Amino acid sequence: LSSGDERYARLTPAEAPAFLAQFRASRLPADTCLKVTITHKPRRGEDSAPVAGLLWLGWSDAGPRVRFEARDGSGHTSYAFIAKKNAQSSELWVSQQGQPAQSIKAFDLGTPVAPGLLLTPFDLQLPFTHWPQSDYLSTERVVGRPAHVYLAKHPQGGVPAQVRFALDRAYSAMLSAVSENAQGKALRTLQVEEFGKAGDQWLFAAVSV
Repeated sequence: LSSGDERYARLTPAEAPAFLAQFRASRLPADTCLKVTITHKPRRGEDSAPVAGLLWLGWSDAGPRVRFEARDGSGHTSYAFIAKKNAQSSELWVSQQGQPAQSIKAFDLGTPVAPGLLLTPFDLQLPFTHWPQSDYLSTERVVGRPAHVYLAKHPQGGVPAQVRFALDRAYSAMLSAVSENAQGKALRTLQVEEFGKAGDQWLFAAVSV
């Protein structure tokens, strides 16, 4: 990259927290419902049978909210979760096999949200985007786009100790997040792989974890 490419110019000490605040306050122009498919692709062996579901993205005065329902082969809901977060707290509720939803207060990186899934509550809720100590690191190319990179430290010193996440410079959308231990070793990576357009709205079309 040439030093004269303004797309990769560093943010100033005043611009960096302002950009992060803008991202935290951003929202979709309308509530959105997506049909999604989750497929486990192990390094060895065959891919798992795809898990089909519906994903709702919405907003309330308390901040962004996400609801996901996994559907079995007959179209019935086998499990569901609802997540919300804001600057004060992050919360998650999970329901399995039609049972009343249970609030999950404490969770760690290694606990799947439901049997047969590798996804964890942390993957789905992404609480680190609102952790108080989030410092700007750099502006660089991430998944082919100019992005501002921040390092968020776990407020309780739990797992992961920190998360390095990248926000698209033009659209203020998260492109990737790498969970790390205290020594900076990568534990888990989330990355947007493809984008798609619905009407006039660009959304993620594929995400890998």
